[in-house]
Amino acid sequence: LSLRVSMSEKSTATVNQSDQVIGFIGLGKIGYALARNIITKSSTNDKTTTQTAIHYDINEEISTQFAKEIPQSKAASSPEEVASSCDVLFTALPNDAILLS
Repeated sequence: LSLRVSMSEKSTATVNQSDQVIGFIGLGKIGYALARNIITKSSTNDKTTTQTAIHYDINEEISTQFAKEIPQSKAASSPEEVASSCDVLFTALPNDAILLS
């Protein structure tokens, strides 16, 4: 399993955390739990904000299920859409080679 976190250039500037969009690519056993916990915990820690997220998984059923369970997260149609739409990107993929494809 390969876990990675990347941040966009604008996220390194002073930006309110609630204004940041978090992206997730890979919603397998670990990625699903990671995404769910980060989104729901960040939303419950600060009752005045709701964390916004975008996600993608190669399995469309899982992506749709995640969007229903976590309404703060929007299903993307491609990994590129996630990467271009977020400030912080988490990937949870079976191996590093997938990142290069």
